[in-house]
Amino acid sequence: RDPGRRARVEHIAADAFGRWQHYIVGSVLQGLAYGVVTWIVLRLLSVPAPTPLALVVGFLSIVPYMGVILGSVPALLITAGLQSFGRGGVLLAIFVGLQLVHIWVTQPEIVQRSFYVGPLVLVFTIVIGYRVYGMGGAVFGSAIAVFAVAVLNAASLDPEATAEPTSGPG
Repeated sequence: RDPGRRARVEHIAADAFGRWQHYIVGSVLQGLAYGVVTWIVLRLLSVPAPTPLALVVGFLSIVPYMGVILGSVPALLITAGLQSFGRGGVLLAIFVGLQLVHIWVTQPEIVQRSFYVGPLVLVFTIVIGYRVYGMGGAVFGSAIAVFAVAVLNAASLDPEATAEPTSGPG
């Protein structure tokens, strides 16, 4: 009914979808990269079950600022427990390096091209989604939460949404 309102909603939705798409694609590529690097390192160190361990690191690396370290815990425990503390220390140093790259390089690049999503949002939606619908719920729940944050972000950046209401004549 109100063409101005419809245009504003379309603009917010398009902006939110574009930012959401950049965030999801960047996070997936980041997860793939960290998973592949982890798989290579685990293979070089002859750690048992490198593929599932690399998948855990890759999947949890979508959690900003702490995902790589969270995902590396199983690999570190297996390496230190089944091989040696020396190899576990080498692996820890590599994971700390990956975490620093995550914090200083890849995450700021994703945020610059899209928007900031706090780690608590993703951890909460992954846990709740997993408890309700399993792995699919964790993945899609986090994607939906990121989209909701994108809509709120786009709406807050919309100049008309923050404009002072003007009084009409009279």
